[in-house]
Amino acid sequence: MQTLRSGSDITAFRSEFDTAADSLLSALEAVKPKASVVTGFDRVESQITETLRTEGSVTGADLPVSDLEEQFLGLYYRKHMDEVDFDPNVPQLVMAGGGEEYTVDVSVAFPEGGPEREVTVTLSGSTTRERRCRTPLVAEASFEEVPYGEYTLRAEPADDSYGSVERTVTVDDDISVGLELAEVSLRDKLCEGVDIDIDQILPTISSRFESRFEEESYLSTEMSFPVDSEYIPCLLAVWAQREGHDATRHDGKVIVYDTERLRKEIENVIRYNLDPGESKSYDALRGNFLSAPVSDSTVQELVRGRASRMSSPSNRPSSRKRNNHDVRVR
Repeated sequence: MQTLRSGSDITAFRSEFDTAADSLLSALEAVKPKASVVTGFDRVESQITETLRTEGSVTGADLPVSDLEEQFLGLYYRKHMDEVDFDPNVPQLVMAGGGEEYTVDVSVAFPEGGPEREVTVTLSGSTTRERRCRTPLVAEASFEEVPYGEYTLRAEPADDSYGSVERTVTVDDDISVGLELAEVSLRDKLCEGVDIDIDQILPTISSRFESRFEEESYLSTEMSFPVDSEYIPCLLAVWAQREGHDATRHDGKVIVYDTERLRKEIENVIRYNLDPGESKSYDALRGNFLSAPVSDSTVQELVRGRASRMSSPSNRPSSRKRNNHDVRVR
């Protein structure tokens, strides 16, 4: 600059000015990448940290930038030298000891005690893990060496009487999570996600349901009805509830049946087709005596209900009558 001020020859002045301008532009071009890195580093730093905690390493390809990857990684290294190692040839940052891993302990509780019931616990995120448990009340599941990150924790009971429960958790340390299952009706489960107006569609199909029920003594999703098959399970469950019938799910099918009729049919089998101590298979009952192909567990409930009523003092048979209680269904 001093040379420019003291110059008396206009030609020499221009030459010196052009040289100074070129030098300044070169200096600005050299500084520009560093300025870009410094300006955008705050946005990139958090993503580098998250990836390191999850994966244990970060390469230039992992960054949300199109160039200057080495400069971004190098600046991160200079700020976190005690935590990571830097290889500029890749370029790559590596967390000392690898990515973070923790243990997730899960307890799943039914609302009341009972027989052993199955529940599947799933942890899904950067990795997916699954545990199947059986418990009368509280199930315990443990997931070890889970990488740092956000996960969806889901408990799915096998019993249709209970709904699934889901929670989002952040695994940034060893954690314990409690999930509580709640009773849910089969209707609610079958109608979840159904995107039609049931109150508008049901009146147009109810007469078909009623006539078929009178013919067959039950309804099933295996039967054909003039409605899209995806809506039939929900429609059957709603119709059953409104008509005072029961609905169950068995072998992937929804079955609507008359509980009182089945109960009387089972009582007739026990009273007239079995001697004390004899047994009969579920398939034989369904094939020869019952008006609806319900599940084994439904038959068991009906048999237990019959035995409970018959064992009350007012229903006990006299000594002259055959004892109809000593029967088994296999």
